[in-house]
Amino acid sequence: MICPKCGFKNTTGANFCGKCNKKLNESNILSKNFLPPFDFKNKTSILLKALILIVAVVGISAMANAHPVSANSLSPSSHVGEVQNGTVYIESGFSGVVTVKNPITHKTVNLKVKYQPYSTGSGSIVTKNGYIITAFHVISDSNTLNNQNKLKKMSSEDIKWYVEEIGLINYIRKDPKLSSKFFKNTSNQDPEKAMEDVTNKFIKNGWVSTKSYKSTIYVKGLGLKGNGSNDSLKARLVDVGDSNKDQDIALLKVNPDKGKKLPALAVSAKNPKMGGKISVYGFPGKKMEARLNANSKTKHSASKASDYTPFVSSGRLIAKEPNAQGTVYYKTSAITAEGYSGGPVVNSKNRLTGVLVFGIGSKKNPKKMVASLYLSSKYIKKICNKNKVPITVA
Repeated sequence: MICPKCGFKNTTGANFCGKCNKKLNESNILSKNFLPPFDFKNKTSILLKALILIVAVVGISAMANAHPVSANSLSPSSHVGEVQNGTVYIESGFSGVVTVKNPITHKTVNLKVKYQPYSTGSGSIVTKNGYIITAFHVISDSNTLNNQNKLKKMSSEDIKWYVEEIGLINYIRKDPKLSSKFFKNTSNQDPEKAMEDVTNKFIKNGWVSTKSYKSTIYVKGLGLKGNGSNDSLKARLVDVGDSNKDQDIALLKVNPDKGKKLPALAVSAKNPKMGGKISVYGFPGKKMEARLNANSKTKHSASKASDYTPFVSSGRLIAKEPNAQGTVYYKTSAITAEGYSGGPVVNSKNRLTGVLVFGIGSKKNPKKMVASLYLSSKYIKKICNKNKVPITVA
């Protein structure tokens, strides 16, 4: 739904705007599709740094005015326990070979797009043989979220498009003439939208194509020690929640090394209790960037498992927020940040009681997070039962 006062896109079915807190009702609902207010755009620094470089070349720094959610109030866990081991860092990215025809020089070049992270989030290990719960939007098509306010699985054509976009970024940022030609009139445009428009223009004119393209999801974490290269495993997408009902949940599967059992979290058998204490575990983007850059001279994909100790934020359950499609969200006072999406929400007994979806800003300062919303364990059990995944419920 779109707030008639501030224009913010709200999607939980709650009776308040997540930005200005204006009361919402059915009479002023313009859209009922799900759109996380900050987390779904978690394309990593590969894209944004490239855009900033393009901006610097043509002198329109206004394009780079991004305002990430602050995570200063969050701190890393002080000890390693069952929940920390069961929390994983999820990173998806693209690779392939792109052919670009320069519309100015008319020269054609082939560019190899090495694996580049594109979005990150968090997740929970729910079985010893490698099933993992996360948020749908962590691995979904972000262009559909941007333009249609709808969760959508990544198709082959989507992957192809993203590889072409990354190839163009790597190519255009090295060419001042191309940068000036295609970005000189985009100073007031969102940087992601500007790059999206340029990519579509190149595709339409036959200036870019792909010879090969691939999407890869990596899962990393303390609980994966001794598995795979650098304690990380490739994951496949098994299933997702019902996007028509705004069920932002997904099921992944990794294959541990032979004989290895992963530290699985038990799923709560009970519904969340109002006023009950909860904790959210995950990997806030800015904090993770700082930690990984400080601890590793290599790319994130090669970072050690010890870098992936999850952060934690605690609070209490303060409200039940059903949406118009009947999907129930729970509001907690725990403060989260970009990158926490998909992370485990656990109760006082360390049982998995939900999956984190997004944060809510304050009335006076929407950039300051004051609460978070999550889907309950009901939806975790639902997607696991549907796919015959034998989870522990306690």
